[in-house]
Amino acid sequence: MYRSFILGLLLCLTFNALGQQQVRYMQDSPEKLDFKSASVADYSPYGLENFGLNNGTYWFKIFGSNTHNQVLTLPSPHVYDATLYNSRGLNIGQEGFTRFTTYKLSEATNYPLFLKVKLHQEAQVPMELTSEAVYDAETQKTLFQLGLYYGFAIMVVLINLMCFVLFDEKVFLKYAGFLVTVGLAYAFTDGLFNLFGITGNFINLYLEPILQLSVGLMGAAFACQFLRSSQHFPKLKLFTMALLGIAGLSFGLYWGFGEYSYATVGQIMLFAVALTYLVTGIRLWNAGLYARIFVVSYSLLFLMATDFYLLKSFGLNFLNIQAVHLKIGSVFEMLVLSYAIMYRMRSIKEEKELMSTEMRIYLKRIESLSRGIALVDSEEEAYLENLIDHYDLDATETRLLQYVSEGKENHKIARILNLSEREVERLTLTLYRKLEIAEQIQDDYRMLDQQPDYIYN
Repeated sequence: MYRSFILGLLLCLTFNALGQQQVRYMQDSPEKLDFKSASVADYSPYGLENFGLNNGTYWFKIFGSNTHNQVLTLPSPHVYDATLYNSRGLNIGQEGFTRFTTYKLSEATNYPLFLKVKLHQEAQVPMELTSEAVYDAETQKTLFQLGLYYGFAIMVVLINLMCFVLFDEKVFLKYAGFLVTVGLAYAFTDGLFNLFGITGNFINLYLEPILQLSVGLMGAAFACQFLRSSQHFPKLKLFTMALLGIAGLSFGLYWGFGEYSYATVGQIMLFAVALTYLVTGIRLWNAGLYARIFVVSYSLLFLMATDFYLLKSFGLNFLNIQAVHLKIGSVFEMLVLSYAIMYRMRSIKEEKELMSTEMRIYLKRIESLSRGIALVDSEEEAYLENLIDHYDLDATETRLLQYVSEGKENHKIARILNLSEREVERLTLTLYRKLEIAEQIQDDYRMLDQQPDYIYN
């Protein structure tokens, strides 16, 4: 393991040294240089640095030989406003239907090359100069790997949609929506929109922030549903919506003024949303195994995405996460969370059954206490009136108590009471606490252990 690590480090150092020998750069601060003035300017060694928010126009002087056909690739979705000149000042056109900005160089190409790039986002220009044969082989290999990943992701989405239809649980739908938005964000990063000829100003400037905002929104919706955080932290949803609102406003300012620092603020807000639910899962660590599974799977992907999307915007390479690492982490997250959702659904079902059992035991106690009271119409009316008077229950709470004690499911109760399923869950939890069942039920649990048919006697 250590030997592989050292070998990889040496390869990286060798590649960077090669880059510094073959590529030099300068920043065109006034943005007034043309080819003639840029060709005689002074350049500094370029080692594939990331200059962070110091974007603008950069010139690169690329040295090489024309012994065989070569391909120059700029593997970043953010590098699209580029122009390449040969040593005579002739413009070399970009290739179409490629994932990233690509130039094919024939044996007749005159070196050095001069590349003018206008960076609208973070200032980083990765470069790959390879032979045409190597480029074709690597392209086929990469497309095969991308096909495997997106095929697996689509399969997981379809499974969750099928589970939503079969079990009528919204958590499956929200997780499927989260996976779709994440997949589209990855597709942008992988340059798949360009590969299919979908280009233009909207794709370059507007699509990525929209996709990132969608990921934040769907991720928050799924985490809230899965953790049922609104029951434990009622104000968390308002806090989340405030962060998402600031993110949307920041992206709007970025589109309006063209200043990438606004977009960076939006990204920070989106990662703050993700961090909020990660902390929520940690605080619910003792609530059940589902929270621990969520924290383990979510934290790994959160750490990798933070390094890949956020830190690179500031020119930082903390873990040097690449797109392939991010996809490996996503596959792990999909596998673990898919299992966690099924486990969570089983635990929620058990919680509902337990609550229904406790309601029945409580009503059994109230009914037994009401037997000595003079009844006006019937025994049922007497103990219901006793509940209403003692706990100040309204009509909806009284009917809800009756339906829950009968074992009706939430979606059926929602249809009867003309409420949403979320409102039924909230009212049931409120009623559960209002009746103080948890404090009164301990003796009955012991009775149930001794006589399992206690509640039916």
